[in-house]
Amino acid sequence: MNERQDISPSTPYGDPYELRLKLHESDERFRHHRELFPLRQWTGTRRYVHAKPYVLEPEITLAVDLSPTHRHGDAVGAVAASSWEGMRHREVSQAQAWYYPVDRVLVIWECYLLDPYREPLPITDMSLLTLWTGFERALLGRLPRAERLVTTWEDI
Repeated sequence: MNERQDISPSTPYGDPYELRLKLHESDERFRHHRELFPLRQWTGTRRYVHAKPYVLEPEITLAVDLSPTHRHGDAVGAVAASSWEGMRHREVSQAQAWYYPVDRVLVIWECYLLDPYREPLPITDMSLLTLWTGFERALLGRLPRAERLVTTWEDI
């Protein structure tokens, strides 16, 4: 299933933006000996959720008239026309999770901002907080039977 969902305002460019999620969900098989923590079943099916958080930005096309002669340091031309073609999705993050229905455990194993949108200290990064809490909320809304939420450590 693919879906879009707004999660809340953020500031990846210094101005408030709506952070949105493109979600993909699928069921996949797992084997207990490869899991990150003990489960009740040795094998089974878990729900995989992959989110691509993005912001909308204007898609603008410019027509430029080039100067017939160009000298070093001069403008190469001038904007002759512009048009707004609509909005494009600018991906700003990655987020992934697994849900184990028998154990009612939700694992967020990836949730980070891409380099251009990340603050140096994650603890004070309000965009990361928006991303994390929005992803949690989206997951818990889709998987309401989850009783436990766990995560892993990512150096990023």
